[in-house]
Amino acid sequence: MVKFCAGSFLFPYTWDVVARGLWVRYPNSQSTHVLSEDTLERYVENGKLFTRRLLVKTNPAPKWADRFISKRFVNIVEESIVDPEAQTVVTYTRNIGFTHVMNVVERVVYRKTDPAKLGEEDGFTIAERSAWLSSGVRGFAFAIEKFSLERFKHNTKKANAGLAESIQRMLGVHPVSKIESASSGEKLRVAAAAKAKELKELARSKAEPVYAACRHREDAV
Repeated sequence: MVKFCAGSFLFPYTWDVVARGLWVRYPNSQSTHVLSEDTLERYVENGKLFTRRLLVKTNPAPKWADRFISKRFVNIVEESIVDPEAQTVVTYTRNIGFTHVMNVVERVVYRKTDPAKLGEEDGFTIAERSAWLSSGVRGFAFAIEKFSLERFKHNTKKANAGLAESIQRMLGVHPVSKIESASSGEKLRVAAAAKAKELKELARSKAEPVYAACRHREDAV
């Protein structure tokens, strides 16, 4: 039986910032289980960027799983489509190791929020995540799927926190120690607003001499 789960997370950043952050999200303190990442293929077609990457992750498992799993790392394929016109990034992730024990397929859509929709805030980016988990181990499928589902939910929270941390690092914002789940993200919004104010004040200070020079020339005329 296939188990399904879905959820969403609101990032207090514009879509283009989150799209850039996806390419620099490793390493981060929440994803220490990701050992390596390699780009296998990348091309542009019809204005969209297609990328296929290979991720190698550690695969901690409970003691009872030793009879099914002989290694402690797993290979993951991540395929993504970046559509700058629609302002979406869609990622598809699946394991290509231990498929005889568990298959996990994940789809995440990163899109800019629509202020017309209830509960969404303009200018932010929402990640809508769906996942399908199934095991073919006869007699143990239910237990394996249940364990994998709970661990997947836990790792999803860490994945969101890790991406947010990487975006903050990319923007030069001091990382927030704890990121609240789901739609609030209040601490991140405060950090983002503070950074925006800082950049605005910096731009104003840089521009003021230019304005002064222009006023001086006008007075001279």
